[in-house]
Amino acid sequence: FCTMGSCLSKSSSSTMSSKVVVLGSTGYIGSATVEQLCTQASGNATVFAGVRNPSSDKAKALEAKGAKLVQADMSNPTSLPSAVEGASAVLIVVPGHAERTQQAINAINACKAANVGHLVVLSVMSAIPERKSQIFGGQFIPIEEATAASGLPYTIARLPMFLDNMAGQGEGVKGAGQVYTPTKPNQVHNAVSVADVGEAFAKVLLAPQGHAGKTYKWVGPAASDEDLAAGIGKFQCI
Repeated sequence: FCTMGSCLSKSSSSTMSSKVVVLGSTGYIGSATVEQLCTQASGNATVFAGVRNPSSDKAKALEAKGAKLVQADMSNPTSLPSAVEGASAVLIVVPGHAERTQQAINAINACKAANVGHLVVLSVMSAIPERKSQIFGGQFIPIEEATAASGLPYTIARLPMFLDNMAGQGEGVKGAGQVYTPTKPNQVHNAVSVADVGEAFAKVLLAPQGHAGKTYKWVGPAASDEDLAAGIGKFQCI
């Protein structure tokens, strides 16, 4: 396991100009990563945001932050080769879609064909053999296997639940004094924030050499949903 702070301290941006591509840029993780890349690159990398629709408001918001837009739809393999060609590093933000496994493998295959410098792939904590029969394990284990079999230098980051999911219930805590959670209220887990994940991905993408062949489990401080609800309640001045 790697806490977000310790992971972030391991990397420093490369001094060489490079092309960094984020596939799946308009979601929460993709957007956070693109924003951090544009902040951290300092002219040492050109940041490309791979999006399905370059004319969308979300895509234009990324462009306004300094990213170059490139049309790239993981459900359409023919759109991917030109997006990743010549890339020093590519992040595949696996989409929240019923066909996410095939879409991610489409992206991996495009990166392999283009011989990109380094492949970074988002995964989940349950991508382990004993969870293969469960929905997320069944979806992400083949993605991790395809990543490792690509022959490219790669890094996999397994993520837990997001703090932002609980924080989004702030108004519910304030109005009704309660929140809803998919886990037992007193079960301790290690949720992370979307912003921290975006910062960590950016650091890996800008200096990937020290992360080759690594599978990280990025976690935050241990806390239960009761702890998080109490923190939100305090923030909301309940």
